Amino acid sequence: MMGKSIECKGLIFDLDGTLVDSGEVVEKVWKMFADRYGFDFEKQVLPICHGRPAKYPLKELLPRVTEEEMDAVEDEFNAIEMTMLEELKPIRGADILLPILPPGKWAIATSGDNNLASGRLKSAGLPIPKHFVTAGMYKNSKPHPDPFLMAAQSLGFEPEDCIVFEDSPAGIEGAKTAGCTVIGINLVEAAKKVSKPDYVINDMTEIRVSYEKDSFKIEFLKTIRR
Repeated sequence: MMGKSIECKGLIFDLDGTLVDSGEVVEKVWKMFADRYGFDFEKQVLPICHGRPAKYPLKELLPRVTEEEMDAVEDEFNAIEMTMLEELKPIRGADILLPILPPGKWAIATSGDNNLASGRLKSAGLPIPKHFVTAGMYKNSKPHPDPFLMAAQSLGFEPEDCIVFEDSPAGIEGAKTAGCTVIGINLVEAAKKVSKPDYVINDMTEIRVSYEKDSFKIEFLKTIRR
């Protein structure tokens, strides 16, 4: 389906894998964790590590550790991620798209904490939005709809009036539950099998975004998959 266009009032972006190409870095850190604690990375860690704050997969993998021990593991995990910021780059087209969007009409809803999320945006050369929803600001993380509901509220729009760009199954599920239209982007094979976004693109170069009369228009430049 080429040449199709859709409209909305607000745009909401996930960060990792959607705007910042952090997949290899994230998996590198989780691989280090798996090797250290004796987990099978491909079978036990990879299916649950993307699109969620680190503490949730960690709790699933280490259910018997105390809260104090878990905090220490999570702090160490986040510290390692902060050392790898220089390895990051933007998803194709994100560095062209974000600077032309009208300030205040788009938001980021991420599972990362503010320091890590801000660091990744800066490292990839991307702007930090006025509406920036990060871990700790909402009660329930993805796949719950809370991050997207908060992002829509901060923009001043109903979720149904927002389009979400997401790459992870957890994020796509949360955005759909919130009532948003979802464009899946940069989906890995595992995500393609379990996720049900409304539209699918490979990267931001496959769309053209314009803003007129208080509304975004997104035009698909290549064949899209639903």
